[in-house]
Amino acid sequence: MKKRLLALAMVLVLALSLLPGTALAIDYELYIGGTLVTDANAADVLGNGTVSYAKTTNTLTLTNANLTYDASIERGAIIYSTLQEDLNIVLVGDNTITAE
Repeated sequence: MKKRLLALAMVLVLALSLLPGTALAIDYELYIGGTLVTDANAADVLGNGTVSYAKTTNTLTLTNANLTYDASIERGAIIYSTLQEDLNIVLVGDNTITAE
């Protein structure tokens, strides 16, 4: 009986370790171009190195980012936040926000 419980516990631990990281990600209540910012993607929100977010300083950094507004984007804005604190935005290089 003890061996069965131990085996079951090991299988459960293994199964939990195989879950994708985004399933356990912390939501930062911030969207960039429809992409939800989480602890898993905060260092590179859009996956192209142009947008990052630092939770500790509540700072969004745009580095040569070209963001385009699209009415079909969830939350309806390029930058959408329900954060309780003021959002600091740092612009590095040439950044554009375009409405189409």
